[in-house]
Amino acid sequence: MAPTYVLGLHTSHDASACLLRDGQIRFAIERERLTRCKHENGRGGLSDVVNYVLQAEGIPLERIDRVVVCDIGNLRGSVVFSPRETRIGHHLAHAWAAAALSGFAQAAVLVVDGEGSFLRELGDAERDVCCDRSDYALEKESAYVFRDGCLQPLKKWVSARGRGPFSGTDGVAAPYWFLSQLLFGRDQQESKVMGLAALGRSDPRYGAILGPAADGSVAVSRDWIFRLSDLAAGDIGTHQQEYANLAATVQLQFEEALLHIAHWLHATTAQSRLCFAGGAALNCVAAARLAREGPFAEVFVPFGPGDSSIAVGCAYYGWHTLAEAKPNLSRPTPFLGMRYSPARIEAAIASYRAQGLVAPAESYDAPRVASAIAEGAVVGFFQGASEFGPRALGHRSILADPRTAATKDRLNARVKYREFFRPFAPAVLEEEAHAWFEDVVPGGEAMQFIARVRGCAQDRLAAVTHVDGTARVQLVNRQRNPELYDLIAAFRAVTGVPVLLNTSLNVSEPIVETPEDALKTFVCSSIDTLVLHNWVLTRAAQYLTAFPPDSRTWDRLVLVWHEPFELGAEEDDGRRRYWLQRSRGREELIDDGYRIRSYRHDPIDIPEQLHALLLAQSPRPGLVTRLSENGFARTPVLRAAVERLCTARIASLTLPLMATASDDANETWSA
Repeated sequence: MAPTYVLGLHTSHDASACLLRDGQIRFAIERERLTRCKHENGRGGLSDVVNYVLQAEGIPLERIDRVVVCDIGNLRGSVVFSPRETRIGHHLAHAWAAAALSGFAQAAVLVVDGEGSFLRELGDAERDVCCDRSDYALEKESAYVFRDGCLQPLKKWVSARGRGPFSGTDGVAAPYWFLSQLLFGRDQQESKVMGLAALGRSDPRYGAILGPAADGSVAVSRDWIFRLSDLAAGDIGTHQQEYANLAATVQLQFEEALLHIAHWLHATTAQSRLCFAGGAALNCVAAARLAREGPFAEVFVPFGPGDSSIAVGCAYYGWHTLAEAKPNLSRPTPFLGMRYSPARIEAAIASYRAQGLVAPAESYDAPRVASAIAEGAVVGFFQGASEFGPRALGHRSILADPRTAATKDRLNARVKYREFFRPFAPAVLEEEAHAWFEDVVPGGEAMQFIARVRGCAQDRLAAVTHVDGTARVQLVNRQRNPELYDLIAAFRAVTGVPVLLNTSLNVSEPIVETPEDALKTFVCSSIDTLVLHNWVLTRAAQYLTAFPPDSRTWDRLVLVWHEPFELGAEEDDGRRRYWLQRSRGREELIDDGYRIRSYRHDPIDIPEQLHALLLAQSPRPGLVTRLSENGFARTPVLRAAVERLCTARIASLTLPLMATASDDANETWSA
């Protein structure tokens, strides 16, 4: 019998695709990993992620039996897969992802996020349990019970302000969204708020923002947004303690609100297990408290509880409705991307060798790499299929020594360029976690929960211990994550510490997906060593982190291109203006017969000379430009323009440490 395929699609921010075969996840991918734009949406279409999962499985589109889509309104003017297409609401997709990935036969399910679907987009069963029935109310929190392979909606809390200037301000997760805007000037910064909260104390001056109400409801203060609006925005340095106290206040009240809902849900369902999903489930501090102090014996948070997992939920819903089948009672690993062939990896390495950017590759040996980490090396680690979700878990990671605070300082200052108050995570051998951490929540293989670092271990885990003595722990299981497990075990043999610092392999962009992405990030960063499948690479060119470089070195510098771009010129107030626009993030929509092109990033002004040089040479990602041969360093104006391109990470400057690979023509590959 031919297998049954179901394709799940999510089209809003964090757009994604997931392919199921006979109820088992085959592949899943977030669109940002392919476009290289964080939180990429699907307004311009989803052909890239659809092609990715189809090619990985080796099937044509015609083999798909059912397509389930959420947030289809973003695909304006597009015909997708009708008549095989089904559309479902936002929270229902979240709930299906959490329930199906948990492996539980039955459980209560809680979905909490900023906002979901409008009620007019929901089915009758979900509308019937809403506290408000108006079409333009928005989902905020939803409760379900999962049993016998089916999800039954129990209650749905909605925002009556689904439209207008205060839309999104009256849900449990709303204060976090608002603080993200106030403190950091944009969305998707909630993890920074959580990290900052550890530096502060809850302050009663802010009053009750969230408070318990009847039947599991949470009352949101009507004037909290105005009280907080009096604070100066975006100046963390000047107002650090005030902001930290505010973040701690919101964090504590958010935790209390979740516990209140959880107690109601437990009493209503009599279930012993809880599946927690939605963007709010990314708050690992609150999730850990829910597991530790809540009424449920077991709490499950999926490896991608945010909106990227909507596609996973859509796919499971489609499998359930198409085959009337129950989800498989096992937990898939988070490694749902495709595996890149040795031939492609070796071709990518050869390309960077030919440009003189990396030294000859050596065979990977875990004890040798572990010793290098113990001696202070920062290592990029690329293995197998990529992780699905927002966290790198050992297949697309940067690994470092967790024992000294200097490691954290170096990563923040020279590799990741992050705020000082954001912690790094420890990856620990699962069977040894309790010797180093307290209150470890079982099943935390994807950094879903924090734990407290034992007092006797804090000095030995200085780089991964947050200021409040906690850590966002990743439990590493030998069967589910063998490559990372073996490296940590080798590090333990050298140091006696069964822990590595683990952070994502990326710099100011999404986590790397392809071997080419990994090599670009390695060459254009301060990472010391890159493990690329079975190969170990060191650099042949020094990445420059400071501007301006020594004037004596300009003619020796190499400009490494790693963003595709477009060039333009136009008249502006009687003056000819020249600019460069990165192509990634470009969207083209058809609206009323007109093609509309928009860009995620602002253009960069460049001088006429650089415009002419780039037109003549047409550089593209993966190629290099040697400044001595191309006139790029001819004048201070050109040098300043090159600096702007590097600041925008369209290109990076490196200083070669050795000759090019021309003398390695007879280099052979053997793993």
